[in-house]
Amino acid sequence: MKKNLFALFVILICSFTAFAQAETAKAEMKKMQWMVGKWEGSATIATGQGKSMTVNQTEDIQSKLDGLVFSIEGVGTENGKEVFHAFAILSYDVNAKKFLMRAFTREGNFVDADTSLDEKTFVWSYQDPRLGKVRYTFNLADPNKWEEIGEFSRDGGKTWYKFIELKLNRKK
Repeated sequence: MKKNLFALFVILICSFTAFAQAETAKAEMKKMQWMVGKWEGSATIATGQGKSMTVNQTEDIQSKLDGLVFSIEGVGTENGKEVFHAFAILSYDVNAKKFLMRAFTREGNFVDADTSLDEKTFVWSYQDPRLGKVRYTFNLADPNKWEEIGEFSRDGGKTWYKFIELKLNRKK
């Protein structure tokens, strides 16, 4: 009987802890709720030697598992042809006290990004063997505008070079 009561006690404690962690994660994910929806606009991409190209860009962000996880899908097209396609998962790690992002490209590459959030910006970044440090910075000033700049630095973050800029408007 004591073993059964102890087992029941352990199960209840574990359930309560898991519930509390889920609620904490949901509360943190609410800080990113501005992303959820459908977005359309343009992405200007540096192509080298001072030239650039502009493509039509869409982002579709969905909240999943009652707000615990966001799916993020971005597609760039030029003249109706897909030139860019990426997918990411964003969640919150209660133990590490930070957002987690894993981003995938259609070429089969993926990164586990470092993230930071304050009242004005959301930044996700990673180390790339070719480019060095890569970061994407969202301006959070207007919840109906998606303004994001992608930059890279080959000198540890002293000098940054912009390679992409997204300017999108909320559609839904």
